[in-house]
Amino acid sequence: MARRTSMPAFLASTTHKYVPQLQHQSQHTHPSIPQSNKKQARLRALIALASSPPTMASRSSILLATAALAALFAIGSCTTPLTFAVGKGSKPGHLILTPNVATISDVEIKEHGGDDFSFSLKEGPKGTWTLDTKSPLKYPLCIRFAVKSGGYRIADDVIPENFKAGTTYKTTLSI
Repeated sequence: MARRTSMPAFLASTTHKYVPQLQHQSQHTHPSIPQSNKKQARLRALIALASSPPTMASRSSILLATAALAALFAIGSCTTPLTFAVGKGSKPGHLILTPNVATISDVEIKEHGGDDFSFSLKEGPKGTWTLDTKSPLKYPLCIRFAVKSGGYRIADDVIPENFKAGTTYKTTLSI
């Protein structure tokens, strides 16, 4: 009895609540273990489980999961509006494009009125993409590119007919 008085109130009530149920579970006992030892072992296990504090691993796991979700949310919500700068030296048959993000690849161009993206740009130094054609392109140009995180994106009518070298053109996309 002295042990019960030193226990917190919630443990004492838990002990009283479950002791009668343990007495009625005699059909689930093993014959080689005396009944009283099983009851005492179950009672001790119940008290130990109820009185043990949460482990640090569970708290740190919750904290780690929360931090990971916060980081994923922050990365997912921080997108950059995509722009293309037309490089110096560009003219209707020679186009140099520099995107403001480095996460794109496989840049292709479709001329105004074209059915498909028939011009592939070559990747150059410093993140530039170059296209040389024998005849002038029909503007405005649509640009299709692969995103390194997966999938292709299309920016419609990005480079206008009267483009100027050294000018940056905005798209409606964010990456």
